[in-house]
Amino acid sequence: MRLLLLLAFLSVAVADVSDDDNIPIKCYVCDSTKDSRCADPFNRPADLLVTCPGEYSCVKKKFRYPDSIERCCSCNVTDTRLGCCAKHDRLAYKNSYCFADGCNGSNLEF
Repeated sequence: MRLLLLLAFLSVAVADVSDDDNIPIKCYVCDSTKDSRCADPFNRPADLLVTCPGEYSCVKKKFRYPDSIERCCSCNVTDTRLGCCAKHDRLAYKNSYCFADGCNGSNLEF
């Protein structure tokens, strides 16, 4: 009986720990046309890591003209909250999405 109670307790504890779906992701938020620290090579400045305003992914956008990089949270197109990607007249030629804290701090081309 004790073993059964222990198993029941552990299964509830594991279910509670693994339910991370509601935890907002932290992404780097910057634009290399406004802050040169955003360009590659990227040194992951702590002050550019922002908690996204909802359950989103991180994005790294590489623009062709002008040659620049934007790092941000992937939000609804109309969302203008802090961290959400801004609309630009620039044409992005690579968008990289990822799903872990600070993952858009990569220097790699995806």
